[in-house]
Amino acid sequence: MPALPRFATPRRVERPTFGGRILKAMRMLGYDPMPWQRLVAEVGGELDPETGIPVYRQVVVTVPRQSGKTALSLGWCVDRAVSWPTQPQRIVYTAQTGLDARLKLIQDQVPVLERRLGPLVDRVTLSAGQESVLFVTGSRVSVQATSEGAGHGRTTHLAVRDELWADDDDRRAQALAPSMLTVADAQDLVLSTAGTQASVPLRRLVENGRTHCEDPGASTAYFEWSMPEDGDPGDEAGWWGFMPALGHTQTVATVRHERVALLDGEFRRAMCNQWWDAGDAVIPPGMWLNVQAPGSRIGDVAVFAVDATRDLGAASVVAADATGRLEVIDARDGTWWVEARIAELMVRHGGVFAVDVGGPLGYLADRVEGEVRRLGTRDMTHASQGFLDSVFDGKVRVYPSPKLDAAVAAASRRQVGDGWIWNRAAGEDASPLLAAAVALHAARGAEDDYDVADSFY
Repeated sequence: MPALPRFATPRRVERPTFGGRILKAMRMLGYDPMPWQRLVAEVGGELDPETGIPVYRQVVVTVPRQSGKTALSLGWCVDRAVSWPTQPQRIVYTAQTGLDARLKLIQDQVPVLERRLGPLVDRVTLSAGQESVLFVTGSRVSVQATSEGAGHGRTTHLAVRDELWADDDDRRAQALAPSMLTVADAQDLVLSTAGTQASVPLRRLVENGRTHCEDPGASTAYFEWSMPEDGDPGDEAGWWGFMPALGHTQTVATVRHERVALLDGEFRRAMCNQWWDAGDAVIPPGMWLNVQAPGSRIGDVAVFAVDATRDLGAASVVAADATGRLEVIDARDGTWWVEARIAELMVRHGGVFAVDVGGPLGYLADRVEGEVRRLGTRDMTHASQGFLDSVFDGKVRVYPSPKLDAAVAAASRRQVGDGWIWNRAAGEDASPLLAAAVALHAARGAEDDYDVADSFY
């Protein structure tokens, strides 16, 4: 018996639907539609019998990780591109970041489209900032940045917002809404796994969907497969009740592996589609206490790293050595002081300066004199996971810092492609944690130690 949704907009059979075309497109792409995908396509594809336009301007779907969201959304896009009565159609795909969207299109979607729909694909453009697939119908699937003004001046017929749980504000919605305002048959397809306390936009859609999914006059169709709040994530028999891909593209053995590999809170969020209580700390207090080293300050520094909150309201400088010792050197409000402080530290102590070039202080990489280590997105995923692993393995020693303690206690993770990065947008100032992860990562890659004879203070 297939897993049943906890919440779902019901199918109203008196309405015609183009859901069958979506399922046909999925089969053309090589996907065998699962029961949950068939339900979403048939209901989300319902048409007004009088006007022939979609009843649901927005379709919101939340399912556990790796349940087949990509297959469903790609089928939806292909139907728009090749079968929609009015052509051409502009289809926009967005993800957590513009980079994530581009990688998803280039690495996952384009190969499938070219292999399975070759004669229908006119041209693929992969140049930076112009990534798109043009169909022989004139329709185009393209990616869009997540900045608020990214979609202004354009017309969008279908918008796909993937993994909305990673958003803590409405920039994606604000970027897309103006481009869909005058399109009567436009649809906004939202697909995501459950989020955390920082996932404000998704939480709003979930609460609205749960409340109004039975309303026959609603313009949003809502679907949710999730474990009830009082469910047991370790009950393997119970998994069949809320994991819609189990027995299709997932097995009990693969889910069991995730149960062992992930922290309880992350397993609940990712695999049970259950909202993650921030009280379920990413780094348990006992493990954090275990790596504290009150009597051990850094002597031979390898790296100085900086980071800041996204609004530049606070910043931190953290030092690390090649043996795995960390120390918060400075942490203050604002960022006006950071460049001068780093310059002073580099003159006095030498070492390497490390920074996330995609972060708020990335510009300092071109201003600081001396050896500079620039961390890109992939480096940051490695740095974040490496920091967590080092704490769990007891392979880092941390000189106590109240501000770093607070950042660790409130830490959350932001999904980036197949990896994750410490969430800079978390409610607490996360800059000490991000700077610590950068410093530790860069120090372990440094070839030399730098002697520091005097105090940082």
